[in-house]
Amino acid sequence: MRRILIVDDDAAYLRSLRRRLSATGLVVQAAGCGVEALEHAHQNDFDLVVTDLQMPGVDGYTLAQRLRSIHPETPFVLMSGAPDMQAVKGEWFAKLQKPFSDEVLRTTLQQALIAQNNLLPFYRSQLRALVVEDQPADACLLTTLLRSTKYSDIEVEQYETVADAVARLEHEAFDIILSDLSLLDLSGAAVVQQLRSSAPNTPVIVVSETGDKKRAAEFLRIGAQDFLFKSELTSSGMERAIRFALARGRTERRLSSMAHTDPLTGLNNRRRLLAQLHELLHRQKHQRHALLFFDLDGFKAINDNLGHEAGDQLLREAARRIRESLRSSHDLAGRLGGDEFAVLLRDIEGERDAFQIATRSRLALSEPIEIGGHSVAVRATVGVALYPNHATEGPELVRCADAAMYHGKKLGRNIVSVYRASHAVTKRSKPSLHSRLAHALRTQAFDVVYQPQIDLDTRQVYAVEALVRWPDEPTVSVRSIIHGLEQMGHIRELGELVLNRSCGQLRKWRAQGYAMKLAVNLSPAEFGERNLVARILRVVAVHDLRNEDLILELPESGISQDFRRARNIGSELASAGVHLCVDDFGTGYTCLGHLDQLSLSAVKLDRTFVKQLPTSLRATAVVDAVVGIARAFQLRVMAKGVENEAQLRFLRDRGCQFIQGFHCASPMTPDRLDDWLRRQQSRPSDISALDPGGYDEANLRSSAS
Repeated sequence: MRRILIVDDDAAYLRSLRRRLSATGLVVQAAGCGVEALEHAHQNDFDLVVTDLQMPGVDGYTLAQRLRSIHPETPFVLMSGAPDMQAVKGEWFAKLQKPFSDEVLRTTLQQALIAQNNLLPFYRSQLRALVVEDQPADACLLTTLLRSTKYSDIEVEQYETVADAVARLEHEAFDIILSDLSLLDLSGAAVVQQLRSSAPNTPVIVVSETGDKKRAAEFLRIGAQDFLFKSELTSSGMERAIRFALARGRTERRLSSMAHTDPLTGLNNRRRLLAQLHELLHRQKHQRHALLFFDLDGFKAINDNLGHEAGDQLLREAARRIRESLRSSHDLAGRLGGDEFAVLLRDIEGERDAFQIATRSRLALSEPIEIGGHSVAVRATVGVALYPNHATEGPELVRCADAAMYHGKKLGRNIVSVYRASHAVTKRSKPSLHSRLAHALRTQAFDVVYQPQIDLDTRQVYAVEALVRWPDEPTVSVRSIIHGLEQMGHIRELGELVLNRSCGQLRKWRAQGYAMKLAVNLSPAEFGERNLVARILRVVAVHDLRNEDLILELPESGISQDFRRARNIGSELASAGVHLCVDDFGTGYTCLGHLDQLSLSAVKLDRTFVKQLPTSLRATAVVDAVVGIARAFQLRVMAKGVENEAQLRFLRDRGCQFIQGFHCASPMTPDRLDDWLRRQQSRPSDISALDPGGYDEANLRSSAS
């Protein structure tokens, strides 16, 4: 019997829909809100979910996102009376405009259920399970439960020790591993670590006689996909655990792929390409290789004149032409960022071979491209560096290819330039800030650090703000970095880097049990990007986060420069659940009428006022005014730049809800923030007891944004 979940906050409509569906012979479960639907989904399996769009709390869009993470095979049908329902994004099997006839309803559900069958090939195909259990009775129980699930053709192998299981994993692949924690040769965390090390892509489900939720969480942190208690094992519970583990495994593989692929072009990203270069030079030391650096000449002008969408189309076409001009799969192409690409040529004859391939790629790029009715001529300057002729280590080879490319630009562009020792002399004179910034983007020289934001009511970490740092150039301020990249047209690349890296880091902290949100800054220069909202939401979804986990901080100056665009972007993001905050509030020219239209959740008081507290009458008046305005618009207030106890007490007494600053915590690397969070858990919930991090605050202040 097929089970279907229907969700709608209109009780009368829900009853009517349930009667209409029950007549079709389906088993129907009804939920009056998104939260209730989530509870049902965690307790039961459903073949189909039909949900209303606009509901209080968890709406239909958010509900589908959350359920898809635990039931990836389930199709979702959206129903709504809203006239703009077709514009709702997401992976919907169908969208039904209320009111709809019984015939339309029956046809849609029939097609969705047929599709659901096609989305479950693993229920009909063979599933290989490895059981590691040294108690015969328990091994028999696990095998029996595995074979009683929906998986029609399941093969089970059982071993009594981790050593025997690891030996088997060296020769055979399995879809799932179930293991006890107390075995003849190993026990505890070492069991999971050994199995994960031997089969990193195979989900491990831990099965234990005893334990509690805290202990279960510990094993989930070190790599187990699930933790089951033997006394509570059932066939349905086993089936749900396997499906969830397989789904999470697919998600991890998808994330791994996303982490190594440039989303715009499908090429390897910078990190993957540089890792491949490092591996190649250490694995094939006695062969000749080459590294090509491509820079598209005049791309910024095309991007500015025809728009970002045309620029993206050009980059995709350039990537395709570069890839097709190479020697099949023998060479490796990647996008370094912006309009720069690189190619790793493996096992070449010598300089002439590398020069010919680079020339072939350059000529392929020079053919005109039709974009939006315009014929665009693309030119590229290519730098070539050879291993081991020019360098024997990856980083040095990168520098040589980069230097050769810049030398080619000086000679007139649109040429292939092979590295020569004289190029290094030219490079020794310090290049311009723009050149150094471009190089920093190519080589991933920027770091992301995180500064906690404290909730004054709960005394807990409310969020962490992601801040960019340039370790190689500590004297260059964040403001100069942002301004330089905005001028160069590369701020989007930095924004993508920070958002991707920080969302990935938040996912790790969430897995460790921390519930804070993530605050990320949005540059005004990004407002003009047509697909900005879609890009942001895609990154959040890729890292299995909720939209409401993200806080976007928009500078007040940017809002006043292009209010209409800021309002539209803010409305789309807020509708999706993202929190919006105006940064540096009080330094721009936002009028109160505009403030009411921005879909905000908070305003952030600029540090220039905070640092004068509590002695300055002017600063005191500004804080009182900001708090009063925020209350009137039902917004929360955050103050940044809090550096002493007197400022903290003043802000708390005046009604400020959140604070951020060196008095509570410095910006920290992920590892140091991990240590800081663990220390805070053992401290009393008092702001005065917070540890600022113990780092060089003077240096951090000099580079703080």
